[in-house]
Amino acid sequence: MSSVYPSLEQANEVLDYYENYLLKCPHIIYIAVVAKHQGYGLDIGINYKHKDKVKLRDIDEFKVYFGLFSSDEIPEYFPVPSEFKYKLRNFLNFNMSTFGQFFDSINFDITPQTFDTKDLKSLEQNILNSFNTGSSTLKVERDIIFTQARIDKQHRSTKSTTRRSFSILNKKGTKATLGGVFTLLEFPNDFFGITNQHLFDYDGAKLGDPVYDRGKNTQIGSLFWVADDRYREVAFIKMCPSIDNSYFETNGTFLIEQPQIGMKVTHNGFATFPDNFCNQYKSEILSCNTTIRHIDENVPEKWKIYKNQLLIDHNTTYGDSGSIVITENDLKQRKIVGLNFGVTIERVVYNNENNSNEIRSFSIANNINQIFNIDFKIKQEIFVKNIDGFTQTSLLNTFKLNNNSF
Repeated sequence: MSSVYPSLEQANEVLDYYENYLLKCPHIIYIAVVAKHQGYGLDIGINYKHKDKVKLRDIDEFKVYFGLFSSDEIPEYFPVPSEFKYKLRNFLNFNMSTFGQFFDSINFDITPQTFDTKDLKSLEQNILNSFNTGSSTLKVERDIIFTQARIDKQHRSTKSTTRRSFSILNKKGTKATLGGVFTLLEFPNDFFGITNQHLFDYDGAKLGDPVYDRGKNTQIGSLFWVADDRYREVAFIKMCPSIDNSYFETNGTFLIEQPQIGMKVTHNGFATFPDNFCNQYKSEILSCNTTIRHIDENVPEKWKIYKNQLLIDHNTTYGDSGSIVITENDLKQRKIVGLNFGVTIERVVYNNENNSNEIRSFSIANNINQIFNIDFKIKQEIFVKNIDGFTQTSLLNTFKLNNNSF
C-alpha cells in the first residue's frame, strides 16, 4: 500500500497513529515507512498464505482516522493525524452547537481512541455530508502496492573463524553469529560480544550461562545481558579474561551511526560470509521505521511485535543472526548501524502500474542506536559472577561504548 506524504515526519506520524488499527488484522506482517516518488509512504506486508483475506479499500478518511474499518480491510489512504485533526476542528467551529458537546469529550491526541460506533453513526453521517474530504493539502499518489510476506524458518551456521566476529554456541548447542567485540565505559577492563537474545531462549536460561566458540568448542564467555522488548532483540556476552588474543583481531574500528533510508550496507554474518571480510552481498536500507509482527513458525501461537526496526533489502541467510549491519564504504570508514536478529521475509509485490509481480526478500535488524548510549527507562539486570552455584547480578542504566565504536 502506498500513499505519498511530502515529509518523512508525516509518514512516521501516520505509522505511529494507525499501526494500532492495522494490527487488528492478523495477516499483516509488517508496516514500514519507505521512500516513494516525491515523498514517503507506507509499505504494508501481508502473509502470503492469507493474501485473499485482506482487501484494499477506498475508505473515507473520517472513518480511517477513527479506525472505523474492518480487520480484513486496508485503506488506500491514511490522513496525517495532526492535519486531519486541525481540519476537523475547523469544520466543528461552524457546527459546535450540534457536535461540540460530543467532541469536547474526545481526546484528540495522536494516540488512537476507541469509540462506540453506534454513538458515532449520526455524527459521522452529518460530517460526511458536509466535510469536503477532497480538500486535503497533501498530494496523494495512488500507486497502490500490495505486499505479501512469508516468514522463513530460522537455523544457524556451522562455520567459524577467529576474527572479530565468529560463530558461537549456547550450552544447548544452538549456533549463531557473535557480531563484534567491544568495550564499555562502565567496565574498562572487560571485553564484550554482541549477538541475539533468541540464542538464549531455552528452558532454564539465565544470566551467567556459558557461551562457546563453535569452531574450538571452548568457553569464550558468559551471558551478561539480554533484552527482548519492543525495540531490541539482543544479548551481550562477557568475554573470559583468559581467552586467546586472536579473538580480538580486527577488521578496523567501526563507529556507530544513525541509519538512513537508502544507505548502502553489508554485514558480517557467518552463513553469508564465512571469511568475514564484510565486503560481499551489498544491500540497501529500505526503512528505518518498521513495525513488524514476528511469527515463529515452530511456535505459531507465539507472536511478538517490534517497532522502529530496519527493513533491509535481502542481505542475510540462515545463520546470520547476531551479525552487525555495516555501511558499505572503504573498510576504514565503515560504520555500524544495526544488529540482524534473524527474521528473513520473502514477499511478492503487486504493482498496479504495470500489472507485474516482483518477488523480493528482505531482512530485519535492530537499530544499533537503540542498544548503546541510551538511558533505559527500566534499569537493566546484568551478570556479575557465579558464587557457589548462585548467580550474582546487578543493575545498570545504560551501556556506553568506549570511543563510540567497536
